[in-house]
Amino acid sequence: MKKIIIALCALVMGFALVSCGTGVGGAPVKVFMVGDSTVSSFNDPYYYPRFGYGTKFQEYFDNVTVVNYALSGRSSKSFLQEMNYRKLKKELSKGDYLIIGFGKNNEKTDNERYTSAVGSINDEGSFKNILNEKYIKLAKELKATPILATPIVRRIPDESKKYEGSYVHVTKDVDNFKGGDY
Repeated sequence: MKKIIIALCALVMGFALVSCGTGVGGAPVKVFMVGDSTVSSFNDPYYYPRFGYGTKFQEYFDNVTVVNYALSGRSSKSFLQEMNYRKLKKELSKGDYLIIGFGKNNEKTDNERYTSAVGSINDEGSFKNILNEKYIKLAKELKATPILATPIVRRIPDESKKYEGSYVHVTKDVDNFKGGDY
C-alpha cells in the first residue's frame, strides 16, 4: 500500500507541473481515466463513502480537467463494450493524458472479462495485448500520453509476505509497450 501511495504522489506531482500550463491551443490539460472500481467514481449510498482513486483526482489540480470513465466490475476486455470506451475514443485528443488502471477484474473466469496475465503483448486477447492494442495505441494515434497504473489485485501475500501474482507485475514491462509511461 505504501508503494501505491508513493506512486500516486509522484503521478500527482507530475500533473502538478503540467497543470501550471495549458494544453493544446491554450485549453486546459485533460486527464482521462479508465479502469475498474479501484479507479471509478461511485454514487452509491449503500457503501458510502466508497470511491476509487480517480474520484478525488481533480482536487489536486488547477487548469486540469479530469474525465473519469472508469466503471466498477469491468476488465480491460469488458470495458471495450461500454459506452464509456466509445466516448473515450471520441473525446481523447492531442495533448491529453490517459491513465489506464485495469487488472483486478481481468482475473475473473467469465469470458466477458478474463484475459491471460501470462500472455505476451503479441498474444491476442492477453492482458498485455489488450492494454497495448486498445488503449496505448489509441492514445498514441491520437497524440495523447498513455500512463499504465499498476493494477490493484485481490491477492494475499505468500509466506514471505510478497505479492507475486501474475497481474501485479504485468505493467512493469513498459518497454514492450513502445511509449506507454509507467
